[in-house]
Amino acid sequence: LVDDMLDDDPVTFVKIDVQGMEQAALRGMARTVARCRPVMFVEAHPSYGDQLAIRRQIEAMGYCCLTGRGDNYLAVPL
Repeated sequence: LVDDMLDDDPVTFVKIDVQGMEQAALRGMARTVARCRPVMFVEAHPSYGDQLAIRRQIEAMGYCCLTGRGDNYLAVPL
């Protein structure tokens, strides 16, 4: 888990490009995200998973998802 690797290290930006494992990656870094509130760039291509579920998961973490080109989200903390 990302949470286990980072300990108390500060995190300001996260890029997630994990080919369909976005929800698992977000779960594995939930403590770090809650602690640091980094800006996140999440690639969420529809052929790899449920984009709406990923967006809802990010929003439930207290983020606003800005959509851009393609299937990506720029997630900024509220």
